[in-house]
Amino acid sequence: MIRVGKFLVVILVIVLLALLSVYFLANRYLTSERIKSLVISPLEEATGLRVQIGEISRQGLLGVKVERILFLEPRTQEKVLSARELRLNLSLSPLLQGKLVVTEAAFISPEIHLIRFRDGTYNFQKFLGEGPAERPQKEARPSRLALVFQQIRIENARISFRDDKKEYPPAEALLNLLAQLKLSGGKLGIEGEGGIDLSVAQYPLAERVRFKVQTRAETVSFNLLGGAILSGKPSGEISLLEENRLDGAITLEGISLEKAAILAQKLRPYFFPEAEIPGISGSMNLEISLGGTLKAPDYKALVFLNPLQAKLEGLEVITAGKIEATARAINPFLDLKLNGEPLSLKGKILLTSKIPQVDLDLYTPRLDLKALLPEEKTPASKEKASKKTRKPSSPEKKFALGAKGRIKFYGKEVCYELCGQDVRATLFLSPREVSLKELTLLLAGAVTQVSAKVSGLPERPALLFSYSLAGADISLLARKFLAESNYFTSGKVWTEGTFRGRGLEAEALKRTLSGEGQARFLNLGLKETPASRVVAGLLGMEELKKLTFEKGEAIFSIKGGWVDIKGKFSREGLEILLFGQLGLDGRLNLRPHLLFMGKMAENFRRRFPGASLFRTQKGYEVPLAITGTFEEPKVALAREVKEKIKEKAVEKIFNFLGR
Repeated sequence: MIRVGKFLVVILVIVLLALLSVYFLANRYLTSERIKSLVISPLEEATGLRVQIGEISRQGLLGVKVERILFLEPRTQEKVLSARELRLNLSLSPLLQGKLVVTEAAFISPEIHLIRFRDGTYNFQKFLGEGPAERPQKEARPSRLALVFQQIRIENARISFRDDKKEYPPAEALLNLLAQLKLSGGKLGIEGEGGIDLSVAQYPLAERVRFKVQTRAETVSFNLLGGAILSGKPSGEISLLEENRLDGAITLEGISLEKAAILAQKLRPYFFPEAEIPGISGSMNLEISLGGTLKAPDYKALVFLNPLQAKLEGLEVITAGKIEATARAINPFLDLKLNGEPLSLKGKILLTSKIPQVDLDLYTPRLDLKALLPEEKTPASKEKASKKTRKPSSPEKKFALGAKGRIKFYGKEVCYELCGQDVRATLFLSPREVSLKELTLLLAGAVTQVSAKVSGLPERPALLFSYSLAGADISLLARKFLAESNYFTSGKVWTEGTFRGRGLEAEALKRTLSGEGQARFLNLGLKETPASRVVAGLLGMEELKKLTFEKGEAIFSIKGGWVDIKGKFSREGLEILLFGQLGLDGRLNLRPHLLFMGKMAENFRRRFPGASLFRTQKGYEVPLAITGTFEEPKVALAREVKEKIKEKAVEKIFNFLGR
């Protein structure tokens, strides 16, 4: 029994001696100055940042509490990393071997500030071994202690990014990390798992994304383990190699296009301020391959649309296919349906300049342009030309393009009331101008050429438009484009003209349109119209209700909402000289001269009282005045005829009284 008691006393003494030894060693090695010398110098060399540590106090036997820790960018003294409090649990025995081993470290409310300065450099470049102030690493001195974190815990760390050049959007992330960190000889190694939530331009881009990070030799790898990026499931690996080279591949499956559209709206002021972004829906898959360096990253992306649906001002777009993209260019290979009309798109969009440059090809087997317009803008919904029914015009919408380049179009058949075949056109784009060139098509049996230019976008759009039409079936054209006012039964027309105006909407163009043109007709057949009925009744000649002219020609100009016209139409026994104005709103102010010859002259002489007043060397010439509108014309003899009739009547009266 006495021996057992002595044995316990010996053990107790040994324990007490061990505790005293630990306490003595702790007091010797865990002084505030020693800890600062062990921690600050290796961290500054590894990160290239200036490190400040606040008050250090002991907690328990081997615990250390740091009240404040700061990592500062040496040039600007801006904070890169800060923590309100840092708690460390140390392992004492490695100190005897020249190592400072932290069994557990906990960062309380840490903040990481990433800043891009006005000169394009970053405050964390030295941490990555870049920048002009970089110094070659020196070999660690034998007396320097290595720093090892067996476990580091970061909870709800706040990471923020700010761009002083205002070229990139602000970003903020919440980070959780449980890892092992080793700092030895100026090299930083890490291995662990964590999670991150990321917002860009105050919109959630990534939510609960889990990752694994580890260092192998000179490579730091990040593996994506789950979570959601724009509702898409992420997977893949990103590696940071020697000299800060990037390598890796990422896949995102099931990205929400609705969320992508909202993010695009947020990023619009930074990357594509001129563009209009419609509301979209659907999903897509994304594959990204990374390369380049951390400072100048390079990537190649493949986007697969499943499909995309978009609506913009009455236009519904359904898109399927793929898009190849890099930091320098976007190459689409897409099949689209615009309000159900098929269209294929391929080409490239260069991103090497501030304004994207497009070079695209469009093809369609058949496209109905009428289906692309809102219903109220189709010919069937034209308003009547009346001041009572005319609605106040709303301010014209501004139209701007955030790109430059060309779009080449080919369609086997393109329709708008009337179908044209083999339609070919090239559209040249710039932010302030759109030019349509080389548009050719077969329309109503005739070769048609059109060119146009809209300049002064977006504030004061100016339109310049030229056309030529060679031998078109005029009755077919009129039947399609003038459904309620089709005055033609037959004929061919050759016409060309050039017009200009301000604005892009119909009402604005009617007020500002000007220009001139000419037309030539063969075998022109006219239907009975309200105007022809009134003329026939006034002159007592039923054959004037429907006429066919062997040939005709006219020159016309447009200004102030009126078309000034001068023309000549002829057939056997009749010639019409046409002068006056036609209003773009349907008003009439015409002064035609009808010259009757041969059999028609004889008919006019017999049927119209006072026909002798109109007799000339060629026949009978009757000047008329036509006013009112197309639907309700007013026809009368011209003023000079009325004066002549009045003089003749007075002469007859005096002759009668003289007898």
